Amino acid sequence: MRDLVLSGIPGRTFSFESHAMTNRIAIILGLIIVAGLGFDMIRNDSAGLVFLGRKFIEFVEYLAFWR
Repeated sequence: MRDLVLSGIPGRTFSFESHAMTNRIAIILGLIIVAGLGFDMIRNDSAGLVFLGRKFIEFVEYLAFWR
């Protein structure tokens, strides 16, 4: 019972043990991210990375406003 928490849905619980991030899943997700970055660098001249970087900077400035 210690590993169960309320999920926000009435009558349901969430177990941390049954939905764990394994090393295999982490490696697969990492490879997908690296492949996506490589694809962006080759096909789009890193336009996606530049876009995401600019949006991240805007987001950090927005958060700094609320500090």
